[in-house]
Order: sequence, then C-alpha cells, then structure tokens
Amino acid sequence: MTNGIGKKIKKKRRWRWLILFFKTVVVLVMMVVTFVGAWILANKVIDSDYFLAKKFYVEGNSNLTANEVITLLGAKDKNIFWMNKKDLIENLMASPWVKKAYIRKELPDTFYVVVSETVPVALNQPDKKIYLIDEKGIRLREVRNLLPGLTVIKIAPDKKRAYEEGIKLALAISDNSKIDPSKVEINGTKPEDISMNIAGTMVLIGYSDYEKKLINYLNIEDEISKRSISVEYIDVRFANRLIVKQVKGES
Repeated sequence: MTNGIGKKIKKKRRWRWLILFFKTVVVLVMMVVTFVGAWILANKVIDSDYFLAKKFYVEGNSNLTANEVITLLGAKDKNIFWMNKKDLIENLMASPWVKKAYIRKELPDTFYVVVSETVPVALNQPDKKIYLIDEKGIRLREVRNLLPGLTVIKIAPDKKRAYEEGIKLALAISDNSKIDPSKVEINGTKPEDISMNIAGTMVLIGYSDYEKKLINYLNIEDEISKRSISVEYIDVRFANRLIVKQVKGES
C-alpha cells in the first residue's frame, strides 16, 4: 500500500518537472522568435531609404567648394548608421587642402562637416605650370596665373634640399612686412645656391638665417636707393661681409 502511494507521488513529480521544462522551452523559443523578429524588423527599418544621407552642411571651406567637400566625404546616399566617422574624416584628409575636419551626424539623414583648410604659403613654378603649395611643399592645386601675396619658388621639388630651403625663405619673406612676396622669385639647385630675384635685383642668400639676411638686404637696399646705384647683384650670404656688385661702367 505504502509502495503504491510512493510510486504515484513520484509519477506526479515527474509530470510536474516535464510540464515546467516544456513551459520553459516554450518561453525561450518565444523569446528567441521575438528577438529575431525584432532584429529583422529593426534592420529593415535601418536599411530603408529614410536613413540615407541626403543633407549636408559644410563650414570652414574657402578654397574647396561645398560640393567638393561632400564628394571627398563619400557619404551621399549611403546609410547613416553604417558609416564610421573615422573613415569619413580620413576621406576628407586625403585632400591636401584639408588640415583638420570635424563631422557630426544627425538622424535621420544629415551631416554637419567643419573643415580647417591648409593655407598656401607660396607658388611653385619650376616650369610653365604653376602650383599653390603649403608649408610642407605639398602641391595643393594648379593655377593659371601668379597670385598676389605669394612668392614664386622656381625650384623643382625633386631638388629636395634646395626646395625645402626655398620654402623656408618664402615663409621668412611672408613674415617680413617690408617685402612684397609678389615681387620675389626664389631660385637655386642646392641649399648654398639659394638666391632671390626681387623687383629685378638678384640677391644671393645661401643657406639658413633667412630673417637676418633679409634685414641685411633691406638695409643695403635702402642705401642703394639713396645713392641711385644700379647693381648687378647683392650678396648677403656671409654674416660679416655684405657685397654689392655694381653694374659695369658705374662707380
């Protein structure tokens, strides 16, 4: 009698566990189905045309047009969720004109782009073509004509050391308020051969100490103007010896 009752109790307990297990499985299956359904629905919504980038607001550009910035960004008509800001900034930085960039997304379809542009420091004209260049000597853009306020460097970039020194001299000229950069051409094949032609006067500059050498040139030029002397060239390469070569036949 006791054994029969015990068997019935064990059987009931077994059924309870089976029912509980079945209910648990059903709940888990429903949760998975709900999650998968929600995931599929969310992806369909996210991938819809509603989230394609269509509006762009660009600030900070002057040399690049807004359309050029948008093209560089490479985000137009792409899903705003799947685009990484780091990659987009790298796209912008691929242009030598872009020094820094900031991007902000705004749902559902808008980008705000702020760029800080590279400032041209000189013109490079080793042959017939003229290029705007930055302080590192990188060519920014070809231009048709000489531009006011910029020195012309006639040195080819493949003359690397002379080219770098030519840029340093151009920067020193830009910083000197008494010299008009537009009237200066820089030449040379080696650093020690660097010279500039300023308003028709040849000035031998040489290597380094450009700020001091420009001051020396201005002092000599002032004296030459007072005396109305025609010169073949002025040599300011040496700190303790300034040379003025007069045109032959004049004294």
